[in-house]
Amino acid sequence: MTEVESRVVHVRIEPEEAIENKRKLLEMQVNMLNIFKRYYNFKALNRQEGKSRQLIRRIVNEVDREFDAITNMLPKEEEGAKPLLKVKRGKLLGAEEESQAVAKKETATSKIELELKELQERIAKLS
Repeated sequence: MTEVESRVVHVRIEPEEAIENKRKLLEMQVNMLNIFKRYYNFKALNRQEGKSRQLIRRIVNEVDREFDAITNMLPKEEEGAKPLLKVKRGKLLGAEEESQAVAKKETATSKIELELKELQERIAKLS
């Protein structure tokens, strides 16, 4: 006998166990194919998303340029006069709405600061 033949070990597998193992192997192959299909679908959607984002960026830049051109054509405000409208991040805010937005921002930051203080006190108690 050769060296390879002497190392071969034969194992008896029951027919039911062999059928069960073949079924599991086929199920794993089906699962792998489904994974590949989802992966390629994901890649295609990801490419499409990238193209859509580029298109949106181009459109937004174009609108921004047009907006700047329109605002440059408007008459300049006089010095000392209070502006009626203020443009902020694409929104038109009146004087009252602007003050409400500032107040809302201040309350949000004060809440965060209070939570930070409470957490620091808890940490100090644990130490």
